[in-house]
Amino acid sequence: MELAVRAGLAEREVRAVLAADRAYAEAVRGDEAEAARSGATGVPFFVVDRKYGVAGAQPVEVFSDVLRRAWGGREPALTVVDVDDRAGCDAEESATRRPALREARRLPTPNGAVR
Repeated sequence: MELAVRAGLAEREVRAVLAADRAYAEAVRGDEAEAARSGATGVPFFVVDRKYGVAGAQPVEVFSDVLRRAWGGREPALTVVDVDDRAGCDAEESATRRPALREARRLPTPNGAVR
């Protein structure tokens, strides 16, 4: 109990979970089913972006490759509107936003290209 409380858990909640017979059983079974669908047959098994699985203890290079693949396949989180596109704002607001939009265009996309 002391360790749980030191880790920041509420003592009352920890006691309730420990006293409950199957407190997280449904959630754990759901995680097990998802792991089986992902191809996990043992531990450790890592799932990255729900698309890539790494089974067992692997060298750093394997994880680097998987992370690079996952990151490269993602769409940019932000679509930058053209600086001259004034849709949705008046000319004064557009002029105010122009420097920020120019700066935003320099942000790299997930594959490393600068937009």
